[in-house]
Amino acid sequence: MAEKARMLVELRESVQHTYAKSIQMRPTNTQRAFTKHQKEFRDWCAFSILTRFTVTGEKFHLFLEEINSHPSPRYAAVTALLKLTEYDEDERKRKNLEDHGSDSLL
Repeated sequence: MAEKARMLVELRESVQHTYAKSIQMRPTNTQRAFTKHQKEFRDWCAFSILTRFTVTGEKFHLFLEEINSHPSPRYAAVTALLKLTEYDEDERKRKNLEDHGSDSLL
């Protein structure tokens, strides 16, 4: 049982680490846009029977079903991880100057 609990904690920590890293790398305009949507979600929660600041999977699912008619087919953590991987790869290429001087004469 302890092994299962430890694995669940590791899984959740992994997802939280991905989210924290994506928030740090998020551009200013994206943060501004997300703040508006987060406020919209908190306002929506205030009018429901559910606790306002406790976000559960079921509550978020209901919100997306009622508000967002075109949700992403991917799990949010997967999408965030793919963006981070792409960002890290682009950063590595910039540092190594891979985008400079290809097919040029030396």
